[in-house]
Amino acid sequence: MFETYSKVTNSLVDLVNANRGLNRRTRNALVPSEVRKAFKDGAKLAVELGLVIDTISEMSAHLPGGKMIATTKGALFTRLSDADTGIFSLTTDTGLEQKEPPRHMDWHQVLYAHEDIQAILYCQPPGVLR
Repeated sequence: MFETYSKVTNSLVDLVNANRGLNRRTRNALVPSEVRKAFKDGAKLAVELGLVIDTISEMSAHLPGGKMIATTKGALFTRLSDADTGIFSLTTDTGLEQKEPPRHMDWHQVLYAHEDIQAILYCQPPGVLR
């Protein structure tokens, strides 16, 4: 009996700990496809304008409910896709998906907490590195 109980308990723990990510319907409810498209288009525009270097720049946009959509660590702005973005909490170090947050996640959180802003572009202009 104890063995059966142990198997059931371990199965429940595995179920709770399993990373299922967000399915399309949930992701669309949290961040509508038009918002995600505008976010990705904004990242590509930042590259075209010479404001960013792909992998050392970050971008986020404030979402309702204390969340933000942000580029994940090392995301390439020139080829940004949904796989390179994540939905993260503005108050904790967790995300709704198991994706690596931006390198300066704490900066994004502080700025959203203390300023009335809707988006952040943390950039390293290419001219600075010349």
